[in-house]
Amino acid sequence: MDLRLRYRIHRKHKTPEGDTKRKESAVCKVQSDPMNNHMTYSEVITAPRLPLKQMDPSLLMLELLEYYPDDQQSIRQAVHLAARAHRGQTRATRQELPKDLYITHPLRVAVRLNRMGLRSVAITCAAVCHDVIEDCEKNLKADFPNYTPEEVVAGVIGEQACELVKALSIDPGDNR
Repeated sequence: MDLRLRYRIHRKHKTPEGDTKRKESAVCKVQSDPMNNHMTYSEVITAPRLPLKQMDPSLLMLELLEYYPDDQQSIRQAVHLAARAHRGQTRATRQELPKDLYITHPLRVAVRLNRMGLRSVAITCAAVCHDVIEDCEKNLKADFPNYTPEEVVAGVIGEQACELVKALSIDPGDNR
């Protein structure tokens, strides 16, 4: 039996040469082996990834979670904080399209960094929250009146990631 189907392989696997590598998305030829009662496959074509501008926040989130199967809770907390802090904010698009929810920008930054190979939970959390301290003080004060934005971010994503966020944030007194 021969089938052609498109599917994602998220885990590392051994190639016929014995190398271990991660496959992102592939069109595979699947064959049933009745003697061994299992399926085998051979790669036919590697499919390109979807461009970031065509991905909505849910697809961006799913791709981010694929990179961290063992640490998804930290990524979810960072995304939840950023989405909550950026609520009500939109980002203009260059074409004649409706405005994007602002959360798509930090999610795209995080996915872009992961696609480039910068895969660290702290870097990803900092990328997701990189505009929170700088742009969301009003929303954070409303939700957490007894804490500064830096304390909120550090409490959710950790001190190391918060230091990265502060390094990326523009100081209100800085004339850049």
